Amino acid sequence: MKRPIALFLLLVLIGMVVPVEAASNNVPCSNVTISSLTINHPSGVAPLKVGFVGIAKGSVKQAIYTVTDQKTGKVIASSSSFCGMCTRLGICSCSTIVPKAGTFDVTMKVYGKSGCIVTLVKKAAIVVTAAKPIKLYPGFSSSVSKRTIYLRDQTSGGATSWKWSFGDGYYSTAKNPSHIYKKAGNYKVTLSVDAKNCIKCVKSISKTVSIKR
Repeated sequence: MKRPIALFLLLVLIGMVVPVEAASNNVPCSNVTISSLTINHPSGVAPLKVGFVGIAKGSVKQAIYTVTDQKTGKVIASSSSFCGMCTRLGICSCSTIVPKAGTFDVTMKVYGKSGCIVTLVKKAAIVVTAAKPIKLYPGFSSSVSKRTIYLRDQTSGGATSWKWSFGDGYYSTAKNPSHIYKKAGNYKVTLSVDAKNCIKCVKSISKTVSIKR
């Protein structure tokens, strides 16, 4: 009969200890306050990089920022712990990437040196829209004068970056470059274009040009 009683007492003690330990992780700070939270670049097209600058006063250790979807209540992004260290003046800056469109709340959670926590929530602090589908149709024209080729981009669809391969081992990222070949011959000129905020949008087109002199 002694064993069941001892086991019962042990279970009761465990049940008492565990909640107290869990609760200690969320003890509010009496000596830490959050005075301000600024969100840099709070709106734009997904994926969006957002910066946070929070100012806390008191015995501050670090700050963590989380971004929560207002519709689902799920955390979709959070700052890294290594960049949440605060300065001696209590400036806690960091950034994160919001990967999708939506309206999001921002929570700043500040940890005191004693392990206590203070939080500040800004509702609807970030508004992100979905990237519009971009269709690129690469094209270019060329003209040759002796051993110099002049290239003109004719891409439609809103390209934001260009990469030219002249076929002789040389490259250019200019929109409308020119190039001097060292010797005559036939060369395959390739233009690769890309667009900002567009995933897997790189397209290419090639043409063969003749350098006769």
